[in-house]
Amino acid sequence: MEQYRSAMMSLHRDVILHHLPKSPKEGELTFSQSVLLYHISLAFDGSRPLLTNMYYERSILMTLCHSRIATKAWLRGDNRVQSADGTRWETWVATQSNYWFIYSVWFFECLTQIFLDVRPQLKVEDIDVPLPEQGSLWSAGNRSDWESVLGEQPGAGKRSEISLKDILYDADTMQQVTTDIHGMLRILLVVTLFVEESTEVLRTKSWLSERISNPSALARSRNPTRPFLERNTPLRLQNRIKALDADFTLLQPELAVFPLTNNLSIMQACIYHEIHIIRHVSLQELYALTGWQASKPYVDIAERDFKLWLNGHKPTIRKCLWHAATLFSSLHSRRHMTLWEPLCFLNGATFIWAYLKYADGKTIEASSPAHTIENQKALRLDQLTNEDERNAWFEHGFNGNIHVTGIGNLNPGECPNQVLEELYRCLIPQTGTANLAGGIAKAIMQVCSGLSPSF
Repeated sequence: MEQYRSAMMSLHRDVILHHLPKSPKEGELTFSQSVLLYHISLAFDGSRPLLTNMYYERSILMTLCHSRIATKAWLRGDNRVQSADGTRWETWVATQSNYWFIYSVWFFECLTQIFLDVRPQLKVEDIDVPLPEQGSLWSAGNRSDWESVLGEQPGAGKRSEISLKDILYDADTMQQVTTDIHGMLRILLVVTLFVEESTEVLRTKSWLSERISNPSALARSRNPTRPFLERNTPLRLQNRIKALDADFTLLQPELAVFPLTNNLSIMQACIYHEIHIIRHVSLQELYALTGWQASKPYVDIAERDFKLWLNGHKPTIRKCLWHAATLFSSLHSRRHMTLWEPLCFLNGATFIWAYLKYADGKTIEASSPAHTIENQKALRLDQLTNEDERNAWFEHGFNGNIHVTGIGNLNPGECPNQVLEELYRCLIPQTGTANLAGGIAKAIMQVCSGLSPSF
């Protein structure tokens, strides 16, 4: 499988080299799509040189995307589906394909922040185009099939003209669309919320905000800028995050079915759980705890801040632990991981490892004997499909053994490296993501040996 992937990357590379247009306006959509697929392959190949190439050539993809956003060939009013001569089918396909390309580039940009901690070069405000349509019209393979779908479903093809920006700017619109939107567009909303929240956090904690909050040198020396969790979140930001919490809840994937078998549902669940870990403990800090690209003083700061966080709001900590356990369990038995799934697996495992290494039993124990899940001596944390039981765990904890598939009981202070060893065992056989999975496996065994990981 690795050979097929490498061959596909070479083909996309050849397309880019031989068909690079003199200007972005001259490029066909298929060329732009090839550039996007090539960049996705570079980002999640697991090779540092190829990842560097993605950074180097990123401007090509951004230029192509901005050009298609700016082009007036697919204006909002030019997507009428009713036409006697049938030419509107071709127009609909071309228009929708452009919309999908634009939002796929944005989706990829969001993923690079989630998994690589690289800020997007696009902004939501730039993407003032309607969301692409989903549904039965896409099942039509030709004009007559498409017209048949229109005849059977009069509402099909009547696009709402709502853009991603419209949804984010209006809470009522967000409430309305979350009941109808599904699949990739639902995942797109989730990753967008995370990126927008991260941007707001950076803006609120910027040097300018610091200077306004602590205008004097003396005040800044008493309350210095710190890299991780010990900094208090400003009240204005807390209120915005609470509003985003409600939006994330609206977009929560179906959790009543376990295990997940559909690839799209696995993708949605994994990204959702991943985001809800790094919203509270950043990717940078998770990796610093392992020693990845961090000096000894930096590792010490990360450890200190993580311990402080573990002494904080218990429901938040338990919720993050549940997300990590569910993420780990969802990928533990997956024989053919794709693209970023090894990174999801790594981050879920790293959080559990850090929890076992630095936490104490008070984090998960029940707040009182009355607050226990009825008739249970052990809690299978990764299989809490009942919402009431999940909420009981979040709010009150549990007196008894906490079990996670593939790990066993979670006992703080006991055998944290067992989590990484199990991660290694699951990653080594991977074929479709051999470079990435193998590189992660090598790095985590270095951590288990007490070394600083290298990739």
